[in-house]
Amino acid sequence: FPSHDTDAPNSISTDSYRNLEVNATAGERITMPNKDLLIYGNMTVNGSSSGTARLNDASSKTLTIMGNLNVNSGILKFRNSNAQTVIVKGNTRVEAAGEMSSNASGSITHTLRLEGNLFNEGLIEFNNGSRVNLIFEGNSASVFDGNNESSSVDLRSLTFNKGVDKSLELQVTTLGTFTTPSNNWLSIQNGTFNWKKGSAITLTNSAGTDFSIPETGGLTIDHTSAYRDWE
Repeated sequence: FPSHDTDAPNSISTDSYRNLEVNATAGERITMPNKDLLIYGNMTVNGSSSGTARLNDASSKTLTIMGNLNVNSGILKFRNSNAQTVIVKGNTRVEAAGEMSSNASGSITHTLRLEGNLFNEGLIEFNNGSRVNLIFEGNSASVFDGNNESSSVDLRSLTFNKGVDKSLELQVTTLGTFTTPSNNWLSIQNGTFNWKKGSAITLTNSAGTDFSIPETGGLTIDHTSAYRDWE
């Protein structure tokens, strides 16, 4: 199918939606408007495998979703010219036919701030030419989960900042591949990062490079086949 672009409608001046559903057909690219947006309910991406819902790229803006972000099918794309911030107050879910990724070109660093859980059955790819810093924050425990062994996660960085002490956890239990850089990708500020995958977690493999955990943070390796790797 030929590729073509479609801008999200700007004919009415609105800065908020009750719910927003983006449906990109094969080869279609639907671009979010160049403005800060507030979605009071859920944002849902449905589309063809080659259909793309593209975040704004004209200037740096913030997309705030008070409910859930659901990427059921198609692609939700962070682009390569201006840094965007996406805040999700509810849960974020990428289904097996879905992809959430950053652009292969450029060198922009975006931010995805999650207060709820992250479920991945498809593809999360945040460590391309343009990157996405993934942040778990808020005042309740979260899970990074998924049941599809064919799923894939590729992170540039993950910051964990829950609560004010080490009592709140982020449990990482997602199946499939989980790829990170070898150094400086995980930052624990508050709360306990609980690695429950049956694979290695590499925090640093460079002699002389420290991995620090503050007094208000914690790290747990909680799987019989898991181990940590650092120099």
